[in-house]
Amino acid sequence: MMKRLLIIGLVTALGARAQKPQEKFFSRLSLRQSFQGKLEREEAAYLNLVYPKGDTNSFNYSVAVGYQVLNINLTQAKLRPFVELQKNTLIKNKQDVVLSGLDFQSPLWDVLKNARSWTPYVTSKVNYKKDNVKKTEGAQGSLYVSPVFNGKDGKFTLLPDAVTDVKDSVLLFYYNLYGGVEYEDRNSSNKASSGDVWRLAYRLTANLTLWKKVEIIPDYISRQLIYRTTDTEKTRSELFKLTCNFILAEKSKNKFADIKIGIDHTKGVDPTKGFDNQEFTTITFKMKI
Repeated sequence: MMKRLLIIGLVTALGARAQKPQEKFFSRLSLRQSFQGKLEREEAAYLNLVYPKGDTNSFNYSVAVGYQVLNINLTQAKLRPFVELQKNTLIKNKQDVVLSGLDFQSPLWDVLKNARSWTPYVTSKVNYKKDNVKKTEGAQGSLYVSPVFNGKDGKFTLLPDAVTDVKDSVLLFYYNLYGGVEYEDRNSSNKASSGDVWRLAYRLTANLTLWKKVEIIPDYISRQLIYRTTDTEKTRSELFKLTCNFILAEKSKNKFADIKIGIDHTKGVDPTKGFDNQEFTTITFKMKI
């Protein structure tokens, strides 16, 4: 069923390019791996489906679809209703989570119009979460702040979010820092799994692109428990991901999407996505709209 829905969505999106009203709709659409940071820096969605003959089907996908409802010509703020699907049955500890809600993000001021070198960038989410493996559901919320600098005209810099461009994009580099707080309200028939959770979270992610064809993306996030009324939440959790992508097509050229194939290595735990402590490596096809 999921495979059919994704194929229908892709065909619809391709057909939408022919007409201006549909192009306007398509320009507001976001397809990402997850809504967890600044819109421009969010990673591409991926999908693996395995249908072995005479055996159980397997799934591995990370897909988030959102739609910008604010006027993109009047404001830099972004407000997106979204649906996010995180499922992996190829690993030892299965993952199957559905999230839906609102994602909001905005700089506090425009660094170009106000002639300022930087701005705090706010990202926040409020959503419903259903974990089909742990049999829990409830509300989630998060608020992150990230420093964003306008850079030095592409010259080498170590300022967050500022892009370093070496020799006409032979090498592109940037990184982002996030700090914030997360909340989760879990409900379950299992009393030990129910309760409230508050965490502090810190994230560091970077992107190194070579010749506009190869991306190397490390991503680390650490979460520290500050309050809980459930027995299933650990005091500290860490997640590290290392991705290497080969870029097959660019949205700036085809006006549709960035298309990539990549190798992803993941180690750690992500309680917000129902991902238990483990380590695995996958090869995936990716798309970013």
